Amino acid sequence: NNTIEFVPEEGALEQGKLYQATFKLGDYMEVEKELRKFQFTFRVMERNFSIDMKSLFIHASDPEVITIKGEIRFSDVVDKKKIDKMITAKASDKQALTISVEETDSPTVVGFTIENVKKGNEDGTVDIEISGKPLGIDNVITKQVKIPAKDRFQYMNAHLITEPENGIQVMFSEPLATSQNLKGLIDVEGVKTTLQIQDNVVNVFFEPTRRGALKLNVYAGIQSASGKRLEGNESVIFSQDAEKPEVQLITKGTILPDSKKLII
Repeated sequence: NNTIEFVPEEGALEQGKLYQATFKLGDYMEVEKELRKFQFTFRVMERNFSIDMKSLFIHASDPEVITIKGEIRFSDVVDKKKIDKMITAKASDKQALTISVEETDSPTVVGFTIENVKKGNEDGTVDIEISGKPLGIDNVITKQVKIPAKDRFQYMNAHLITEPENGIQVMFSEPLATSQNLKGLIDVEGVKTTLQIQDNVVNVFFEPTRRGALKLNVYAGIQSASGKRLEGNESVIFSQDAEKPEVQLITKGTILPDSKKLII
């Protein structure tokens, strides 16, 4: 094995700090004089996090109760036992909220769920705060989630998705009637789509496109599972950044052209 690892004790290095190190190779093997000491610098990764809020989940079996889901994405592996202390949530109507934390397939991503959020007679909010203090991270992120009033059927929001397929996810305040044909009621201008109803969410799937902007149209007449009809139209424009070509060299060393031009 020609690999040497430097493994510091936990907490011995400061986050974000630049270090200059010297490896005394001559103490371990016979080498030429100029190779006895190998100097190098390295910077310790600064731990941080971001959050990704998912759609509100409202099931047809209990349309007056909402489940809020999200993910915390860390820049490095962290102590998962402390993550539940990072999250607090408060409802505008003072109802008690229960927060649970779940592991994901990624060691740097943790999911969280706020269950049994009850709708009120008027629109309300849930304020979520995620503080990095329990993990020694100097960062606080807050998000406010709108909680729709019960007995109201309304469009909530929409966002681009890549899983389970490429498309747009549209969220409503109540589960939709699964027997209805949504063709002509939800579309993306100039794009062929496939629609899928999942409780209060409609997945609008389509093939990836090079269009710079996508316009989603949601039309009045969409019906909820309880028989209510959506009032008014909604339109949302999504911008898509075109991917720029790039080249990545996977070999180490210096490339010297043997002519006036270098072609990669």
